[in-house]
Amino acid sequence: FFQKEWMLYFQGGITVNWTLFNWEKAEAEKEVLDLDIRKIQNQTEVFLNDIRENLEKLYQLKRTLGNKIVLAEEMIANTREEAEIKADLYRERRLPNRDYLAALEAMEQAEVFAKELRYRLEQVNIRINTLIGREES
Repeated sequence: FFQKEWMLYFQGGITVNWTLFNWEKAEAEKEVLDLDIRKIQNQTEVFLNDIRENLEKLYQLKRTLGNKIVLAEEMIANTREEAEIKADLYRERRLPNRDYLAALEAMEQAEVFAKELRYRLEQVNIRINTLIGREES
């Protein structure tokens, strides 16, 4: 009787296990993010301190170069005056040619020195403007 009535029966299923919220994992991720934020803040502080120190050094160098330029301008005026005096003496044949040429060379050296200082001052100004993000036209 049961031989004809027999049928195959299968049972299957799927189990889904899904954690809606894991407090421990969220807390650990929050700590990692907090550490990353602190690390970025520290890096920003170090970066800003480095820029501040560089700017202080550059402004000090700018003041020093400005003072040196003033002194170089005075030196140019003195050497120019000396060259004029020696030119007059040379024309009157009271001074050898080499002394007059030495005075002219000293005047040129003073002018070159002043130009070099102005060039260095311009470089410092460019570096300052680069650090503070200002563009010069």
